[in-house]
Amino acid sequence: MEMMTGGCLCGAVRYEAQGKALWAVHCHCRDCQRASGTGHVPSMGMPKSLFKVTGKTAGAILAEVRNATGKTAAAVKTCRVLIQPAAPTPSPSPSS
Repeated sequence: MEMMTGGCLCGAVRYEAQGKALWAVHCHCRDCQRASGTGHVPSMGMPKSLFKVTGKTAGAILAEVRNATGKTAAAVKTCRVLIQPAAPTPSPSPSS
């Protein structure tokens, strides 16, 4: 199974994900523009069960942030990089 790794700007948080991404996008919504200070935020989703946060996290490094619309995400306190470890689980298609 494929392993992806990455981390935040300051290096306090690292992550690992096994398997392939469910989706990968460049989000251009206002929330992402405000969070990043740019025109878009690259993002990809993995099932939470395949995603693991590693590094110096110890619970104190990650902070929950909420935007104006009430959406929440995890961010690294020191560098403010957004880490969103859970993609919505797709609902099974209703059978006809």
